[in-house]
Parts: sequence; C-alpha cells; structure tokens
Amino acid sequence: MDIAKNINFSIINTDILSIEEYKKNYVGHYPESTDYYHGAIAGEGLVRFSCSCIADYAPESLMNGRLTATYDLVKQPETDKFVKAVWKIFKKGAKKVYLINRETGQIADKPETRFFAWP
Repeated sequence: MDIAKNINFSIINTDILSIEEYKKNYVGHYPESTDYYHGAIAGEGLVRFSCSCIADYAPESLMNGRLTATYDLVKQPETDKFVKAVWKIFKKGAKKVYLINRETGQIADKPETRFFAWP
C-alpha cells in the first residue's frame, strides 16, 4: 500500500479569513520546486492539521499527527472560539490511545494524555 507522507492542511474559518486573503498572505512557494506550495501553520482564523504517517522505525506503527493553532487570545477572540469548536468536534469523534509495548504486547492501563486517534 502506498501511503502519502507529510499531508498538511489548514482548516480556515472564512468568516474570519477569506480564501483570497489566505492565498495572498499565507501561502508561499518553495523556491526549489515549481510545483510545491505551503500554507501558513499559524494565523488568525486558522487551525493546522498534520496527518499521522507510518513510523520509519516501526512499520506497523504511526508517528504523531497534530492539530495546532497559534493566535493572540485577547486580540483574536473569534479565532479562539473557532479553535475551541474545532477541538470539540475533533474530541467528540476521537478514540483514546493506549501505549502498547511492541516487544511484549502489553497494553497500558490508562490512556495517553492528550493523544487521540480517529478511526
């Protein structure tokens, strides 16, 4: 199975940041490639999603993915509400993650803190 690596995208609240503004102010072009662009990982009205990928050191294991947001809580209250809404939706569908010892198969009794997975 061929699995894509480094899948990253921004979740944009267009009531806060228009797609046109995002393209103009938050998207850059990598100079070494004519086909590759990257979006900002932080900004008003943005939540960044980075997908998990297969761990090179353990083919049956995943490396961390993440949801991230960086903003000024006082100056950007609408972004704060947006980020909290995205997090709430994410957690509602997420499953808790338990550490598994790959050598013994032993599963931890308690879930990992702030680690979640989607089916």
